[in-house]
Amino acid sequence: ALIGMRPKRQLNKGWIVRPFLGISKMMIQEYAIEHHLVWCIDPTNEEIDYTRNYLRNSLIPQLEERFLSVKKQIIKTQTFCSYSQEAMLHWMEPYFISKTQLAWSEYPDQSKAGLFTLISTWLNFFHYEHPSLKAVECFIEQLLSGKGGQLCIQDKTLLNYNGRLFVESTSDLLRDPPEKKKIFFESGLIKWGIYHVVHKQDFLPQLIEIRRLNKNDTLVLPNRKKIKAQNFWNQYNIPPWKRKWLPAIFSEKIFLQYYTYCYNGELFQEQPFDIS
Repeated sequence: ALIGMRPKRQLNKGWIVRPFLGISKMMIQEYAIEHHLVWCIDPTNEEIDYTRNYLRNSLIPQLEERFLSVKKQIIKTQTFCSYSQEAMLHWMEPYFISKTQLAWSEYPDQSKAGLFTLISTWLNFFHYEHPSLKAVECFIEQLLSGKGGQLCIQDKTLLNYNGRLFVESTSDLLRDPPEKKKIFFESGLIKWGIYHVVHKQDFLPQLIEIRRLNKNDTLVLPNRKKIKAQNFWNQYNIPPWKRKWLPAIFSEKIFLQYYTYCYNGELFQEQPFDIS
């Protein structure tokens, strides 16, 4: 809250840029008058029901009457906090794998304070609602004790696996995956539940089976080698809660593919698995 809005931040594939954050309202109005510009005023800006308007229109003017330099001090504090955040991001951002993954165990400072700062910065960077301080502290204690760890963030759940944090949809964690099915694979694309599954290589249309793996499955690879599903999951670092959702493709009992473009209904990353 002390930092305020950032002058520039990424949003999906674009950017939000606020070039006038460092310019006062009076300067903007003087420029508009000088250049005969016409502007409109949002009437809700005068309503103090909104916290930002209450601070701007009621509280700050009262503080200025008593403390003449209050605005300068606020700007000074805001600038200090902003620079501190940029400095932290410089060291922490390499551990931000994505919006849904954080490599917390690789971060050099494994103290409670260090991990608290890392996780909080990551949550703020991707605009998640920050949980209570006590909840985050308890979560970090779980991480450091090796007890797994789980933390709720609105409709998301933060989970720990093999030294990484994963953000998952809470509702998806509670749902069951679709039933297995057999289909002629012709178009190169199969929709299975929330997934769009794409085969890695071109091949002739054939009857295939798509289903989830079970831990006791013995997978026969195209080169006729065999591997236990449990070992396969461990090899590719698949978290336990995702295992029931990731689709596997078989043809005549040969394990062809474990590959998807889509998870939780969001087209955001590619997850290839080389099978040979």
